[in-house]
Amino acid sequence: MTATLFFLTCIMAPAQFYTIQRTSGFETMDHEENTTGFSQNTERTIAIPDSIVFSSQQEARGNNLSLEQRKELYFQLLYFDNEINEQIMELFRMKVEMKASRLRDNYPIMDGTVNFGYEDECDTGVSGQYAQSDQLTTESVLAEILRNNLAHPRVVLAQAVLETGWFRSSVCRNYNNLFGLTNPRTKEYYRFNTWQESVRAYYTKVQYRYKSGNYLRWLREIGYAEDPDYTSKLRVLLDGPLSKYMR
Repeated sequence: MTATLFFLTCIMAPAQFYTIQRTSGFETMDHEENTTGFSQNTERTIAIPDSIVFSSQQEARGNNLSLEQRKELYFQLLYFDNEINEQIMELFRMKVEMKASRLRDNYPIMDGTVNFGYEDECDTGVSGQYAQSDQLTTESVLAEILRNNLAHPRVVLAQAVLETGWFRSSVCRNYNNLFGLTNPRTKEYYRFNTWQESVRAYYTKVQYRYKSGNYLRWLREIGYAEDPDYTSKLRVLLDGPLSKYMR
């Protein structure tokens, strides 16, 4: 994962105010609002540094922060970034749940049986070609999914988005785990060296068992997620922000 470096610099000011410049590792992707009310203008590439490099040689005009001050400010920034990510993810979950609830209302329970009709008539394929990149973005993940010849690529992409909150979750950022994959023996999250490894692991740990048929229903039947509304949330993403990749 690309290292994010926070360069802490100071400038001359009567009250000794300091400016903190954050560069690299953040990518904003603006998209048009779609029919489901989703806006992806908060989607970003989030990268947590594998190592932290501070330069004690960097001179500023006037006063200069000490190495310890730089470290302290860095970790304050990192803390607030994590806090902001958690809040954005919570808003994302709430919005998906709200729309999934509306979707399920269109398929009422019949004779005491839950109606999973929203799992039907869903195009799960992809159109177009997408460039591979080490940057963790929606299209680079889709490119990696296609490169690994995964079946129903748009559903797999929706799973990555839902599991990570547009690649913001701590499991994604710290473990490079896009799908919440866990070790069945230890119940702990798998850790991958790169996010691309987790895409390959999706096949070896999940999709190798799939033979044919409705993929959303198959995910529900194998108990991929503990959330009973998991597939309705995937359908919301498929019909919403990920519909532009539909063939």
